[in-house]
Amino acid sequence: MLEMIMRDILPAATEYSEFLASTINNKKAVDEAISCTYEEDVLTKISSIAGALYSKKTALENALTKAKMINDLKKSALEFKNAVFPAMNEARVFADELETLVAKEYWPLPTYGDLLFGV
Repeated sequence: MLEMIMRDILPAATEYSEFLASTINNKKAVDEAISCTYEEDVLTKISSIAGALYSKKTALENALTKAKMINDLKKSALEFKNAVFPAMNEARVFADELETLVAKEYWPLPTYGDLLFGV
């Protein structure tokens, strides 16, 4: 999950954010009165969620490091259950939300719709 966040999800969010920012700038260059409400709102949401996902990624890394340092197999397994998996689920909430905001052509992973209806 850490690799997916850093190599796929956050770069996709960044690339789509760049597209939105460029679109806003291009519209404003033509006429300051042109509405950019959609692009600005989505850009703000993506930036906020990406920041939260990055924070959750850090928490997941810390939980994983701690679990890996435990030498007792049973205690290590409990640490994965009680700390690593919940941290993964917390990060997933933000990753799933980004999936709904980032345009399909920028999203590098199969979406839930792809998985459910692409067969």
